[in-house]
Amino acid sequence: MNKRKSVELLMEITVQALAELVSGDEGISAFVLAKNHAVSTRKIVNKVQFEEEWQQQVDESEIFYVFTTLKLAPNILQIAGSKYQDLNRVSWNLIVPNIFTLDPSQRPANSVELLMMAKLMLEEIQGGHFSYGDLVEFLQIISRIRKR
Repeated sequence: MNKRKSVELLMEITVQALAELVSGDEGISAFVLAKNHAVSTRKIVNKVQFEEEWQQQVDESEIFYVFTTLKLAPNILQIAGSKYQDLNRVSWNLIVPNIFTLDPSQRPANSVELLMMAKLMLEEIQGGHFSYGDLVEFLQIISRIRKR
């Protein structure tokens, strides 16, 4: 239950960061270019930091998926305090299909439709004293923080 809620809350802050990254432009080209630049520079956007990206096939189909690894931004981790000190270990992958490997009839018309096809995979936490309940609690706290 807590892991599922964590995924839901992480998807929310990820989509917020992506929306800010493209400044409201819903074009897929703008989305891909902005995301690629954010990854290559490990850019911090809102509450997340872009880390790395790769492509791979997930099953026997000919569709490739783009995996983008994200973490909580350092400025967000600074407010975590000792109770949440292991949150720097949290990372997740946003997984979207490579649109060029989709059948033309299945290709999204814009980045909003592409994000509707996205999945989020929360990495298992390695070491530390941490629970998904702690992550949910912290994500609910930072959800109330608004960008200034």
